[in-house]
Amino acid sequence: MMREEAALFEQAEHYARAAAAYGLTSTMADLAVSREAAGDKGRAEELWEAAASYGHPEALANIARFRYESRDIEGAARIAREALDRGDAAYPYHRTEPVWRKLWPHGIEPDGSPTPYPHEDDSCSHAW
Repeated sequence: MMREEAALFEQAEHYARAAAAYGLTSTMADLAVSREAAGDKGRAEELWEAAASYGHPEALANIARFRYESRDIEGAARIAREALDRGDAAYPYHRTEPVWRKLWPHGIEPDGSPTPYPHEDDSCSHAW
């Protein structure tokens, strides 16, 4: 991150990738956040894709967010579903709201269909 702050971007990425190869993927995620904050969304998305290839639990959620923001809803849904299938919803430290909360606000069924809004007169309610 010191190289990133010194505008030595290629070196910063080199060391982030080297760290990720040893399982330390948070630096690559930090670089992606930094690049996005600087306005370089294209490079940020590439870094998130690299972080996803190393298994960072926040990466697919951010790639889905980029797709959603670019109005590629189908692509966002596909990647969000992949993130959910991988178990990324359990990751408690997402820096931004995961796009699956926008796509499926009440959840998602095992077959991939959105969970319907629960109504009070729904057959699932029980009188205990």
